[in-house]
Amino acid sequence: MLNKQIKFISNKFDEIKISLIVTIVLVFILLFLKPFDMFSYISNDQWYLYFGYGASLFLAHFITILIEDKIFQRQEKKWYIKNEIFIKLLYFFIASLIIYFYHFLFVKTFQKPWTSFFVFVLNYTLPFFLMFVPLMIFYRNLKGKIYKEAERKINFEGTNKSEKFSLKQEDILFARSENNYVFIYYLDDELVKKIMLRNTLSNVQKQAPFLIKSHRSYLINPKKIDSLKGNSQNANLLLKSFDEKIPVSKTYFYKIQELNINLS
Repeated sequence: MLNKQIKFISNKFDEIKISLIVTIVLVFILLFLKPFDMFSYISNDQWYLYFGYGASLFLAHFITILIEDKIFQRQEKKWYIKNEIFIKLLYFFIASLIIYFYHFLFVKTFQKPWTSFFVFVLNYTLPFFLMFVPLMIFYRNLKGKIYKEAERKINFEGTNKSEKFSLKQEDILFARSENNYVFIYYLDDELVKKIMLRNTLSNVQKQAPFLIKSHRSYLINPKKIDSLKGNSQNANLLLKSFDEKIPVSKTYFYKIQELNINLS
């Protein structure tokens, strides 16, 4: 469930808009409603101090926007539930820290700042966090979208320049060398087909560097791995949408095993 892909807002202007909305709502609540009498010690001639809380919250949101964008780009434009949970908790921590220090330095001084920090977070920051996060999640579902991996074409070329093929990366299963030829297996409308090139396996790997070796005669698409069977002395792979076993030599066994564990 944590690895389920969900919507993401890649437009930073939209993210900043929701940040401004949350900031305005916070300042309005503090300035006019004064919840829990928590800011009753701010005198009327110091009303401008309320805007400092809003600015602190906006800064925290802006920092998390930059961090989540880095994560999003690193994951090839995918966003998961686990990322959303992490970024919201990070946002809560950063916002609590910035708001607290603003409060500590400019509004009210605590004798024991770090002891008071946890009390401040529990009594003041947490209620607002629980209030604003549903609004942010709603806005993300409203404005965001699930980004599908861009279709990438791989161009294969044989030693004979007339031998040229173009395949979608996601459709390629594996490549197998035999004598002076390489057979590339791929999916076409869920049917397994193959093309033949006069070339070497190493040259094919240069043309499709995402393919990895499982055997001196085989290159596989790691995203097509279904399961690894056997041990380092006698192992084989099963690929998605392909029934035949792919041999795994001792040289590549542990790399394939680690990859299979990470993919599972």
